[in-house]
Amino acid sequence: PKDNSKNVMRNLHIRKLCLNICVGESGDRLTRAAKVLEQLTGQQPVFSKAG
Repeated sequence: PKDNSKNVMRNLHIRKLCLNICVGESGDRLTRAAKVLEQLTGQQPVFSKAG
């Protein structure tokens, strides 16, 4: 078998990761979910409502 370690296509690069969460209601559950996302990512979550 030939050596595939020099093949650049074998290297994985993650450029973007999108996390979505649905809590089904506002209030305490939404606040706790936002805190979890903030702890996981180190960024402020962006809120949006289904239209």
